[in-house]
Amino acid sequence: MPEIKLPKAYQQLLKTVLKDKKSGQKIDAQYWHKLQINLEKDQQLNLTESRLVINALQRDLAEAHHVFKAIGNAIANWVSFDAAVIEDKIEDWIALVADDTEVDWLLLGKQWNERDQYQSGELVGSGSFKCNECNFVLSYSAAASLPLCPQCKNSVFTKTTKEND
Repeated sequence: MPEIKLPKAYQQLLKTVLKDKKSGQKIDAQYWHKLQINLEKDQQLNLTESRLVINALQRDLAEAHHVFKAIGNAIANWVSFDAAVIEDKIEDWIALVADDTEVDWLLLGKQWNERDQYQSGELVGSGSFKCNECNFVLSYSAAASLPLCPQCKNSVFTKTTKEND
């Protein structure tokens, strides 16, 4: 049942956060706590499940922020403009995802580069995940629970893009 319930809760939570951010809602620790309580009540999740969904969404928002920031840097280098100007514009475009203070809170002291592996059973957002053993790629267009590798039954994956395949 969690295979269906948790991704559904993730999708609903993402919609809620984006709507609230767009309307100017302050995204802070208290906000996330209220969301967790609502998940438990509205989606009928237990404490462990609600934390899993919250943590997965926070991880994915932080990742999106870093990816968009890196894209801004790449564009700046490509067109030889001042990187600060491009980064500022990119940050405006992704304001719905997160700003620097929210990302700092979301990461809760975790280092970005330390979080590049995903375990079977983890709730993941959309993207492609390559098996660390056999390189089999699982791709999702919506939230899902990461299974064991269908090819070799390994449980460790790395998020991947077409460029680093």
